[in-house]
Amino acid sequence: MPTNKFFQHTTYENEQNLVRSLIGEAIEIQGINIYYIPRTMIEENALFGEDKTSLFSKAFQIECIIESVDGFEGTDFFGKLGIEVQDSLKLIIPKAAFERITLMVRPNEGDVVYFPLSGTFFEILFVEHEAPFYQLGKNYVFRLDVQTFRYGQEEINTGIPEIDKLQTDLNNDNNIDNDPLADNDNIEDEADSGVIDFNDGSPFGNF
Repeated sequence: MPTNKFFQHTTYENEQNLVRSLIGEAIEIQGINIYYIPRTMIEENALFGEDKTSLFSKAFQIECIIESVDGFEGTDFFGKLGIEVQDSLKLIIPKAAFERITLMVRPNEGDVVYFPLSGTFFEILFVEHEAPFYQLGKNYVFRLDVQTFRYGQEEINTGIPEIDKLQTDLNNDNNIDNDPLADNDNIEDEADSGVIDFNDGSPFGNF
């Protein structure tokens, strides 16, 4: 037997619009502003689906709620290049506001958000667009799972000084010349003085 046609729980637009407005107003009151920064692929590698020369040229300010209210999640661990910090967050942004501000259908995995409270970039790992699950027949928010952005020499030129200056900071952080552990002056001095002799007969040197 089909459902009763006099009770429309999933198609009544007036109630859907009311819920959308209430959710949007709640986020505007209790939320914070972030910047959504879409990634522009310049020379995408079709095999791996990535592009080391991608560009971030636009930034859209939008309100959001931090679902993980106890602070940054994720783990810190000791990797090949030292301690790696992998902070993560769960952000909820209103669907209607996102579509109106960005003129996009949805956020994309691989895009970046700038989090002003900590002054850091987070990369979008996953976009959940079905939670809460079709309340009154529609979805009203996007939930973003984001993690600390791993900079790979992408160009950042959004026109917002607060954001664009971070490219210089990221370049400095990744510059091996600024790493005291990468200083080879002592080895070079010993080589110049003849202590280390790399020749055809002994490719590993004579000590």
